[in-house]
Amino acid sequence: MNQQSHEIGIRIALGATSRTVFFKVFGAGARLIGAGLMSGLLIAAALRGAISSFLFGVAAGDRASDLVAAVAISLVALAVVALPARRAARIQPAEALRS
Repeated sequence: MNQQSHEIGIRIALGATSRTVFFKVFGAGARLIGAGLMSGLLIAAALRGAISSFLFGVAAGDRASDLVAAVAISLVALAVVALPARRAARIQPAEALRS
């Protein structure tokens, strides 16, 4: 966020609303989360045989466990992304342009 504070300051100075800025920053983070989640699920599916030796009481092909883990990780990651997005939405344009 610090690297983009100048850009965000310009956007706000030109009339962008705090809602627009929030969803721009949040959307960028959400896209990264989605890409990481999809690649993680694909890698986990590809390595099911190797992973099965580390699992106790859960089958390697258990889709419910994969889904619960993916949802839990996604919720935590989205909450973490919302913090800098909220801070970016509150930035003062003059302050951002000075730094």
